[in-house]
Amino acid sequence: MSTLPLYWKLSSPAGEERLSASIDLISSIERFQIDHTAISSNSVSDAVAPTNSAANSTEGWATYINAATSEDVKYALRRLTRGLASPNESSRLGFAVALTELLERIPTVTAVQVIFLVKEASEITSSVRGQLLRDMLFARLFGLNCIVEAGLLFKTDPPPNTSTPPATIQTFQTVFTDFISLGQQKTWLREPAWWSVMTLLKELAKSEVPWKNEAVDGVVSLIFSDPREWSAEKLAVAIQMQHDFPTLDWHKVLSPTFEDGQILALSSLPIVATALHDMPLDGNDEEGLKTTVRADWKPQPHFAWDIVITEYLRQDGTKAENSTIHDFFRVAVDGENAPEMNLVYCMESLFGPNTTPERRFWGFEIFRKLVVLIPVTDLPRILTKNFMRTWMGHLSSKDKTLHKAARQVAEDIKETVEKDQEAGFSLVMALLGGTDGQFDRITNSKTVESILGTMDAAGIKAYVDHLVLQAYGDHTSDNSSVKDGALNSKRLWAIEQLSATLRSTVIPQSDTWISIVLQFFLLHGFFTVKKKNSRSTIEILHRPLHVPFSEAAHAACRQQIYACLTHLYTTSAPGKGRPGETLTPIASSTTTSDAVPWISKTIDLLTVLEQDRKHISLLCEESADIVSLRKRSRVVIKSIPDDGDRVRKGLKVLLQSFLLQSCDESFNAVDSFEEIIEAVANLESTKSSVQQTKNRAEVEDDDEPNPIDVIIDSLIGDLEKGSSYERETANVVFDLICGALQSSTMDLLLTQLTPRNPLPEVEEDETSDIELNDREVKKDDSPDSSSSESSSEDESDDSDEEVDPELRKRIALALQVADAHENGNGAVNQDESAGSDDEPTMDDDQMIALDDKLAEIFRSARGTKNELKGAQRQATIFKTRVVDFVETYTKRNPTSDQIPRILKCLLDIATRSSSDEEQLKQKVFKIIRSGIGQIKEFIPNLDKSAVSIALKDIHAMASQTQNPDVTPVLVASCHYLVRNLLHSNADQLVSDVYLSSLDEAFTKKRSTFPVKVLEDLFRNHPRCGWLLRGRLIDFCRPGGAISTRRQVQAVGLIKELLQGSTFEQINDLVPTFALAVTQLYEGQAGSTSSSSMTTPELREVSQSLLTIVKKSAPMDAPVTTTQALWNPEGTLGYAIAKVQDMSQAKNSAPLKRTLTALQLLISATDVASDKKSSRKRKKGEDSSVANGVDTAVVEAPGVKETKKRKKVES
Repeated sequence: MSTLPLYWKLSSPAGEERLSASIDLISSIERFQIDHTAISSNSVSDAVAPTNSAANSTEGWATYINAATSEDVKYALRRLTRGLASPNESSRLGFAVALTELLERIPTVTAVQVIFLVKEASEITSSVRGQLLRDMLFARLFGLNCIVEAGLLFKTDPPPNTSTPPATIQTFQTVFTDFISLGQQKTWLREPAWWSVMTLLKELAKSEVPWKNEAVDGVVSLIFSDPREWSAEKLAVAIQMQHDFPTLDWHKVLSPTFEDGQILALSSLPIVATALHDMPLDGNDEEGLKTTVRADWKPQPHFAWDIVITEYLRQDGTKAENSTIHDFFRVAVDGENAPEMNLVYCMESLFGPNTTPERRFWGFEIFRKLVVLIPVTDLPRILTKNFMRTWMGHLSSKDKTLHKAARQVAEDIKETVEKDQEAGFSLVMALLGGTDGQFDRITNSKTVESILGTMDAAGIKAYVDHLVLQAYGDHTSDNSSVKDGALNSKRLWAIEQLSATLRSTVIPQSDTWISIVLQFFLLHGFFTVKKKNSRSTIEILHRPLHVPFSEAAHAACRQQIYACLTHLYTTSAPGKGRPGETLTPIASSTTTSDAVPWISKTIDLLTVLEQDRKHISLLCEESADIVSLRKRSRVVIKSIPDDGDRVRKGLKVLLQSFLLQSCDESFNAVDSFEEIIEAVANLESTKSSVQQTKNRAEVEDDDEPNPIDVIIDSLIGDLEKGSSYERETANVVFDLICGALQSSTMDLLLTQLTPRNPLPEVEEDETSDIELNDREVKKDDSPDSSSSESSSEDESDDSDEEVDPELRKRIALALQVADAHENGNGAVNQDESAGSDDEPTMDDDQMIALDDKLAEIFRSARGTKNELKGAQRQATIFKTRVVDFVETYTKRNPTSDQIPRILKCLLDIATRSSSDEEQLKQKVFKIIRSGIGQIKEFIPNLDKSAVSIALKDIHAMASQTQNPDVTPVLVASCHYLVRNLLHSNADQLVSDVYLSSLDEAFTKKRSTFPVKVLEDLFRNHPRCGWLLRGRLIDFCRPGGAISTRRQVQAVGLIKELLQGSTFEQINDLVPTFALAVTQLYEGQAGSTSSSSMTTPELREVSQSLLTIVKKSAPMDAPVTTTQALWNPEGTLGYAIAKVQDMSQAKNSAPLKRTLTALQLLISATDVASDKKSSRKRKKGEDSSVANGVDTAVVEAPGVKETKKRKKVES
């Protein structure tokens, strides 16, 4: 079997294919060699092997190899060595692997012969340049490395049938010097060449050759000839040889550069750093070390870094004089001790202030290596100052050069902590310690939060305990630090971190540490700690507080407990219900074992704290009214049973929220608190279920407010407050109690959504005064024509804006005062001014005063205008929050009879909202289309009259709106109401409303009623649509509709109606509809006026008719059935033929194909049988000609005509 195809696969770009080809090739060659050895054993024994003195002679070994190896082996050696010079990188790799394996398996091949072949294949002449030179250098490097990897240089057993050793020290020195020479020729070849030197020395250390010590001495004398010249490669060789050859006198070899022969000693780290950085020292420093400058750069750090790190990791700690890997990172990578060492590397450290981005990238890569290799507990020790500064700087912005590298460092740290969660706490502390706890904020990332997210509950609790400890401070600190605000700043930071930890969506939550956070905020937000209480059930009281909290810290705790409770509301555990529901406000993803709301647990803690007056006291002064309200609220809360009723849960949450806020010194809702207590007490004492709440409205006194109305009114008031906690509490409570809403409550809720004018109203008497003053202003300004011309542009710019009446009044008043003052001066100087009536009598001071007064008026008007805009914006926000209430109600109560009222109110917002309320309008659109419009349940005991009136009002809105964006909302609204009416058998009420809208849309010229509303009825509710079929067919006749476009739409509605109808219903409708369509086509064919249909309209009518005709008969029905149904007397076919003769049909291929298909369906009796008989008929005798149709030319869509058309004379 030939091995040639296997050589080709060695160049494959796929690594697996190359390895497979190498295995097959070497296995085949090895079999050939075995066969050759068995056949030619005698000739090999007669061959003369080279003597020991000529062991390195190429000619001597050539004779032996020619006799001892097969031809396939010889060919493989030549081809594989030559293939190393291929410019294809894949070929070089494949051939090198195969050559190494071949040299290791064939015992008759020696190093001398292979060296000769490698040098012959990579010979470099003076004419070799560029890419070819690069290929030759790599070929020699790879070839020599194959010899080393195969172990040919260190074989001790002689080849078969010889006693001469295959490798000598001369061969070793040849390969070694060739490696050194290659590293000196090109800078980009230096590192791989020295890596091969490292491999050579490792093999030498493992070998047992007799000349081993001599070779080591030669290597040391060559490499370490100049002890003052150090490079990264020389440093790596020294560290590796120290490990492999420990018996050498390294103190003598490394002196005087490294004292005591310890390269990694703490005092030697500056020299190590200098060598690893490959940076030269100052040229003026002649006594300094000499280093080689590296002109090239590559993203991977030098392999010497790996050698140094490996050496640190395998140290057993017995060498006390050696440094640790943390010292190495601090000095060699971070450059922390730069000022003391006063070396060049201090200026060019990997994280120095003036370091290039390339070297900083090396620093990040070395850090990533250490993150994986060193224990996680040691990671904080390498978070050094310069590294942290550089990392945070590049992590903070995407515009930074090394932002991706910094992000990768953060990801590596996170992955490492995931493997060892117990060490995550110390790492978080290290990240926060050097940044005053602001690491994530400074870096604009969530690094610390993500690390916390990988920790378990015990680790998070340890972190929370640490934050609490930081907030309590060190008891040994003196008062000066407190005066300077250091402790207060630390407390504010700890408060912020505790809140951020609880409100994080990444950190796993647990009852244990959540309780500690709430205890901390509750205690220091509302109480002053006098002394610790070791016996208290509240854990936070066990800690002594040596320095009291400041007012700012107390306020921050109150703010954060509200924020935390709000978060626990909004991240309630998912449960059963409709999508998007807000469920019971229990703990977030990790609920308590008893599923108690966190607000309830907070109130229980508050009760315990209030009773411990010996150790703590309330911050705010307690009035008698508030104390009484608290007692009453607790009694009411205790009286509400925990039976799982949603309304009762909501009432408890509402009272508990008021109870918590009453401990705040800024609480000013005493009246509301009292009203809520009374309303909840009345609601709970008079009924035991939500159904009794609805029935109670019949027996209540009209003067007494409904308790549920009082509660909802309070919740609506909370929506206007600036506190997010109060707003979120209102949302949660409304979600729980919305099932108890009554009609009066819905009136109160929908009243908030009625449009209001934010402008101040002007009284009637003030209006008359303004008009009078306005006329006086015009009278005063009329003589000055030049000023009016100069201000014409300004007036034109402001003509579109409505003038504020209040502004007019103030300007007129200012002018009147000025005029009165002017008249007063004129009375004194009447004689002097008799001849100058047209000249102004005010002096300069009076004019300046008037100008200042007018300027003040206009500034005030501008401020008032901005205030009005702000008020309008706040009103829109408030309406949006009320709409959230409405959305919650519709989701919780899909069968409520209040939904039609809600729908009408929402549509009023959708159709009448201004441009400033775009967000509100879009929210309303979503509620109607995705919420109410998708409800599948029906309203029980439907008030048909009220719902039909609502449907009529919505149709009135549809006829008035001109915004096409509102049409889908109108369709969804009508669809919902019609479904409920038809479910209650109110077909006639629906048909009456739609008949009126149908007449309006098709008979009024300027009607804007959207036809899509009618389409929805005919498509989805054909039962009601059949009641309108007669009127709809009338609109299909010529002149029946106001325009041809409406005629087209009428035919389309017929098509929608028949889509959901049975064949029997269609057959009842077809005769009347066919007559109307016939009249339509005849009128179109005979019309010459501009009122005729356009080609697209005619095509749309024909396509709709074609769909209806196909729908009118089953698929397997004969053609005669359709003909008898649609064209019994041939009138429709004749009308279609007329339209076919029109220029519109001839010039429009789509219209022509549609009309032809129609003719085929309604006029041909049996097309297959008539084809043959039609050839024999005479002109004028064909029955189809009598109807004006040439059946020979009728062609169904997609069917080719098989003969030429015959012209038939009519």
